[in-house]
This record gives sequence, structure tokens and C-alpha cells, in this order.
Amino acid sequence: MNFLTNVKSWIVTACVLSVSVILCSTASASAYKAAVLADNPAGYWRLGDSGSTAVDEMGANHGSYTSGVTTGFTPSATADGDTAITANGAEHMIINGTTSAVDLSGQGAIEAWIYWAGGGARQPIVSHRPQGGSQDNSNYQVYIKDGVIHSYMGTGHGEYSWGYSPPVGQWTHLVFNIDNNGADTLYVNGGGAGNQFYPNVDESFGAHSPGEFRIGYFPHTSIEPFSGSIDEVAIYDRLLTPAEIADHFQAAGGGGAGGGAAAGGGYPQWNCNHPNSQRARSEDTASTPRTQSSVAVSVDDKNWFLFNASPDLRQQINDNEILHPREGLRDSPIQGIILTNADVDHIAGLLNLRESQPFTLYGTGKVLQVLEANTVFNVLNPKFVDRCPITLEEPIEMVLTDGGVSGLTVTPFSVPGKVALWLEDEKEKLDLAAVGEDTIALEVSSQEGGRFFYIPACARMTTELSERIQGADLVFFDGTLWRDDEMIRDNVGIKTGKRMGHMSISGEEGSVAALRSLGIKRKVFIHINTTNPVLLDDSSERDLVTKEGWEVSFDGMEIKL
Repeated sequence: MNFLTNVKSWIVTACVLSVSVILCSTASASAYKAAVLADNPAGYWRLGDSGSTAVDEMGANHGSYTSGVTTGFTPSATADGDTAITANGAEHMIINGTTSAVDLSGQGAIEAWIYWAGGGARQPIVSHRPQGGSQDNSNYQVYIKDGVIHSYMGTGHGEYSWGYSPPVGQWTHLVFNIDNNGADTLYVNGGGAGNQFYPNVDESFGAHSPGEFRIGYFPHTSIEPFSGSIDEVAIYDRLLTPAEIADHFQAAGGGGAGGGAAAGGGYPQWNCNHPNSQRARSEDTASTPRTQSSVAVSVDDKNWFLFNASPDLRQQINDNEILHPREGLRDSPIQGIILTNADVDHIAGLLNLRESQPFTLYGTGKVLQVLEANTVFNVLNPKFVDRCPITLEEPIEMVLTDGGVSGLTVTPFSVPGKVALWLEDEKEKLDLAAVGEDTIALEVSSQEGGRFFYIPACARMTTELSERIQGADLVFFDGTLWRDDEMIRDNVGIKTGKRMGHMSISGEEGSVAALRSLGIKRKVFIHINTTNPVLLDDSSERDLVTKEGWEVSFDGMEIKL
């Protein structure tokens, strides 16, 4: 009998890892502090003090509050029980004495939260001036001038407008990355200001001598003190990465700054009003709705194995007759489920399968531990559902619930990725491209020799991975985002694809370029975010990937090898 591997991809869409990030409920005083300290600032002033001393959390650069500063301002930027400082627009806030920690040279970063009260011609946020030096020589300042963020580096470049106007009466998170290489960047609220960054500014700190570091003031007769509140100021002698910046913003908990991450729910996502989602809701024939990512695999069209359990699993079963019960009052052709990670969009569907139906649940030790630790998954009655640990690089002969042979072999292997978003530990340094049990891929083969790969999440391409999939009959590959900063540019989130553990489709490091020369017979994008333009049949991006030999998966897609 000629066995065929039948791959039915029902769901291909996932939005922001299908995890809701509620910025306003998870912060704690220690969460933001821990996030900043983990990135080793040169100086860090929380500005939540009750006395006259502005404590540097790094221990060496304590400052002094002036009489015009009011401590204990609430709400703070972190909305976590901590406080901030506020000033009347007539007095500066902190004077630091002679110190080398803030005497940046070449590369560095300035981070602060501001609650601007408006007004004023020129209001400094952070400044440095060499002791006894001219205000025009070897100083640096970041300030608001005529309602727009500016900077001044006393290195010959002079004043520069960043083009961003902070809102009045609202906490805003600012990070200035100064790299001394013509590509300086202002990050607003974790990475997006409106729908853009502010890059490619040619600034540098230059060479500075020990001097006076101030918050909310610069000593010059034409410069006004800051009007409003400032909180959580940090200085770094290196650049912050986009992931670190996003982590800091999220750890703050949104203390008035607003922002958030899109939630999962397929395409269109339930709360998404992105133009893509609008087209999908309007029954636009070029914008077909999709459910969340799962794949069903069989060698005989009778017994099926699922790769991941989408939250939309019940709908997917109902929409595919081949997965309906056939005999008796309780029945299912689903023999087993393999989990590739513990993300919500891959495990939530297990709760649909709680009615005492036999099947085998496969996962790495780490993933199964997550299920074990969350008692809601105990609804999968252990009398009926066997939990089978899998070992990386060890082939699994998939068995039927009656003990028979399925003819399907699956070999799990690790790909660069990260722990599920909801399992991230703020106390631990996050590896965004770790190789381990948190994110795996599957190599699938039948007794007749067909072979394909299922890789719904991958943070980066490695030599090992490219060699492994070279010449494959079929590869399902991570298609989450078109570009790394897509969600930030579209103003629907604060995370990059790299921060979420996903390669982008486009660009020199994207999947199209990475898989172009591997001789793969059939390449299919899966796990596609609601913002991704490849979802649109009439987009230039869809045209590009099609010309590159890619397909974009859809509900009900069926491939036979």
C-alpha cells in the first residue's frame, strides 16, 4: 500500500505569540528596578527618595535635591508604589558633584521617564557639564525645545531636533542611544513613537572631563528648568539593545505612559483594528481569515496527529470532517499531540480535549513541567491521556491509541528561540535565541520515505539548521512578521520580532534570504501575525514571496507528499 504523508494546515496565524501582556497589572517596585539593574547602568536614580539625597542605586553618585523640587510625586512612571520628583519650572532638580560615571565618551545611553507639564522655551531633562567649563565645550544635554525633543553634544555637531513631541500630562519613556557612528536612535515607550523610531542621528558624546551631572536643569541663563516630573533616570556607558529597552518599558507596568502588546486570536485578531484585520472582517476576498497555528498529519487519512493545540482547536475540528467522531458515542481520530513550546497559542487548545478521550501528549521535559505546574491542565484525565516526554534528536515512532503502528516517525530538535512569554522571569537575563527545550522543531517522515519539517518559531538561522533542512521535500517555516519592527511601525505593539523569538521574512537576515539556496522543494509560511502584509493576496509582499517560491498557508490547506 502506498502510504502518503497528508499534512493539513488549518491554522496559520498567531499574534504576538498569542499572549496578552497587561502592562498595568503586573508591575512591582522590584520589577522595574531589577530590569534596569540587570543591564548594569553606570548610574541609576529612581527618584523615589523622601529625604534630600537623590540615591544612585549603583552606589557612587548620590545627588542633592534643591529647594524647588518636590519628592513623593504620584503616580510614578512605574505605577508600582514608588514615587517620582516634580519641579515648578523655576528650580533645577539634582546636582551631582564631580564624578566619572556619567562622563560618557563615544557610545552610551540616556534613559528617563518624563511627565511634561508643557510650556517653556527650552527645558533640560538630563545634562552634563565639565566642572568649570563652558556650556559649549564637551557637554551633553537632552531637552524639550518649543515642544520637541532636542539634544546638544558639545562635539561640533551642535543642536539636533529628534522630531518627537512628548505629550503633556502623561508619562513617556525615553531612551537615547548615542553610538558615535551616525546611527543614534531615540526610542519612545519601549521602541515606538507613533509608528516610528528616530534613527540615524549623527551625535557623539565626545571626550568629557569630570563634571556636574544634572537632572532637570542646565546652568545657562537662557535655559529654563524642567516643568513637570521626572523619574527613573539611568546612564549607561554602552548602547542598550532594543530588547532591553522593551523589557524596561514593560517592567514599568505602564504608569500612565500607556502601550501594550497585541493579543492572540488568529486573523483577524479579536481586538485588532489594523488595516489587515479590517479587510478580513469586511469579507475582502484578498484577505482570508485564518485560525491560530496547528497542523494535522496522517499517513492513512484515518489516524491523525496534531502539531500543537491551538486555542481555536474546537473550531478547527468542526471545520474538518476528517477529524470528526466516526463510531460510537465517544470517538476521535486524533491519536496524539506534539507540543513545540509552551506558548499559549500552542497549549490552550488542550483544554478543548478534556472529555476523557484517549490520546498521547508529547512534549519536552520543560514543556510537560509547565503543564504539570498549572493545575488547569489536570482536566486532561491521566487515566486516558498519557504524557510522554520526548528527547531532542531521538526519533519517536508515533503509536496509535490501540497500540498499533502509525507509520509516522517524528524527530524533535532544538532551534534558536526563547521561553514562552508568560513564563519569562524578570529576575533572569532573557536569552532570545537560546538552543534548548523551550523551542523545538519537528522532522517528520513516513515509512515510504516522505520527509518534511515543521518550524513554527525560529529566532535565527544557524549553519546547523540550514544544513538539516537542505533539500527537504517540504518546510513549514516561521512567518510571524514581514519585518523585525513591524508591530512598532504599525503602532500595535512595542516588541520586535527578535524580542518575540521570531525571524522576519524580509531582509538580509530574513527567512526568504536564508532559505533561498537550500534546494527545498516546497516552502510554506505558517504562524503569521495579523499585521503581516503577506496575508493579503494583492500585496507586493505576497508577490515577492511567491516569486521566491514560497506559499502562504491557509485554513484547510492540504499537501500530500
